[in-house]
Amino acid sequence: MTAMTEKQIAAYEAKGFKRWTKGKMDRLYIDATKLGAKIDYYKTGNVSDAFWQGERVSNSDGRRLLASKIFVDITTGELHVSTGFDEPYDTKSLEDSAKDLIGEIERELAEEEDEKASEVEIVHYDEDDPELLLTAAQEDLHNHTRPQVSYDASVLQFAEAAWTSEDEKASEVEEVEYAALLSAMEKAYDAIADLKSFGMDQVFRQKVKAMDDELSTWVHGLRKLKLQGKTGYVTRKEVEEAAKFDVDEWWANTACAVFDSSKG
Repeated sequence: MTAMTEKQIAAYEAKGFKRWTKGKMDRLYIDATKLGAKIDYYKTGNVSDAFWQGERVSNSDGRRLLASKIFVDITTGELHVSTGFDEPYDTKSLEDSAKDLIGEIERELAEEEDEKASEVEIVHYDEDDPELLLTAAQEDLHNHTRPQVSYDASVLQFAEAAWTSEDEKASEVEEVEYAALLSAMEKAYDAIADLKSFGMDQVFRQKVKAMDDELSTWVHGLRKLKLQGKTGYVTRKEVEEAAKFDVDEWWANTACAVFDSSKG
């Protein structure tokens, strides 16, 4: 539960929420009419027709919809729904309709952040040593001399440099030293883990996930090759082929074979 940002509040208001503040209470209310209710009135002001998501409901239900309290607590981000309305069969509830709208707002905000992140110029540090580069980026972040998104980009720059240098060497036929490949992966993993520990991997979520997935495949393959005793020089093809097998199953079969031979 975290307090909403001003940017979130503005986005909710743009979708029909209205802010209400009193004492320690700070809320964003929304009417049922913004979620699928349609109410018609007589000239007297009484309800003449009521609909919920296109389905006719009783006038009493129309009044219940109007009396419903639907709000998001700005201090916690939690949705609260209080209503006496029971939705007709095959229609969404007030709460589900509110959750759908909130989900739409949050998705739009996330997409906007992704677009901004893709436009950010990556900060290039002069350090050649990966550890020094990461340390410089961390110091800039903690000293507030670089914005958070620049730190994200810098760490990804480091992770990609650490990983790609050995990854590119490991062609299908050209051998690369097992230890160097493993070391490069560990450095890239450490950088991504560092991003996650600060909770900042969300800015570059797609890129981080892509690297995570690729590195996981290679780790799987390298673990298999290590179990086979091949830790000298390896090719990319060998690692990728090894990654297709289940390491735990292979290990269990090997252990069984060793056990059976020992009995003989």
